[in-house]
Amino acid sequence: RETAPRSADAALFLEDGKPIPFEEGVTSGLAVGTPGTPATWERALDAWGTKSLRTLLKPAERLARDGFVVDETFRSQTAANQARFADFPASAKLFLPGGRLPAVGSVFKNPDLARTYEKLGRKGVGELYRGELADDIVR
Repeated sequence: RETAPRSADAALFLEDGKPIPFEEGVTSGLAVGTPGTPATWERALDAWGTKSLRTLLKPAERLARDGFVVDETFRSQTAANQARFADFPASAKLFLPGGRLPAVGSVFKNPDLARTYEKLGRKGVGELYRGELADDIVR
């Protein structure tokens, strides 16, 4: 899934020699990593693929752009993360429209994810590690 920063060691999640609470570690930014899934897609396609990444990402791009109908499962999963999402303005805007959980029956869209998939399909996964997407992540 991801690779930890080179500087990560056994003391990363300790404060004054004691483990920090799990939720704090996740939300604090200490648990960041370089996403590995797109690199895995590329390796699998290079080894066994018969279609382009662009073609394979089209359905996901379309779903992110056009959205899907929120069901009770998605709403409950969002509720389980509501406090964490609320801590981050971009996540709150996406997952908590108007500061509330998405309503069952509403349409959930993620246009930023759609644009990311489109760019990965057009420019390749290196875009995530060395291109404009990488620069956006760093910013």
